[in-house]
Amino acid sequence: MKEMVLKPLTAAGIWKIGNGDIEITVEKETGWIRGCLFKRQNIDLFKQLRKDIPGYAGCLRIYDEFDEKCYDELDGNFRVFNARKNKDNICFEKAFKGAPWILKVEMSFKGNVFNWKVEARKNDAKVPDRSMRVHFIWPLIAGWKFWAPASDGEFTFDGMSSFEYMYLQSPMCSNREIILPMISHYEKDLDVGFSVFESSKDWTPRFLQANSSLQTVKNASTGAR
Repeated sequence: MKEMVLKPLTAAGIWKIGNGDIEITVEKETGWIRGCLFKRQNIDLFKQLRKDIPGYAGCLRIYDEFDEKCYDELDGNFRVFNARKNKDNICFEKAFKGAPWILKVEMSFKGNVFNWKVEARKNDAKVPDRSMRVHFIWPLIAGWKFWAPASDGEFTFDGMSSFEYMYLQSPMCSNREIILPMISHYEKDLDVGFSVFESSKDWTPRFLQANSSLQTVKNASTGAR
């Protein structure tokens, strides 16, 4: 993997969408989320940096189960096109080098909920149908707390330790099986935080953490388009 380089943001190079409480900043060139501002507290989740952390990017990692190949946005081998923004909606397409499919990415606000949606479309009809794992990468902050509807309940994230919550999977013995596909990450003293929740029409996620990012893993598939 290449070293992640986050370019300085300019007013002309970003889009912003939000509601009365939250403002999301998206970099036009990459489609990466580069900011999540809690307006009342004037705290940006993506600026909660610690030593040796170069920055955060809300981005994607795709595993193609048919080709057994991983496509990571942090490698930089992709291009963004057909990008557009409406009032509360950002939509673009993304093609990875060598991938036989294209992603359609949509980000939007509906009330107080931020939606991040990904669909895959085959490059042509001769490409075999396949299943894909879509990893949504999001910042985790050392010292902030986690809560999930599991036996372990609340704990403080130390910024290094890996962990996972499992939904619709049944290990022999685990205190981190969740009864709903959701988790919360927050800091009580700052009065800020967020919850991640999977749409009820596709409840098959697994939540993973690796170093300083949340990876919400979801199965998807390409249609015969």
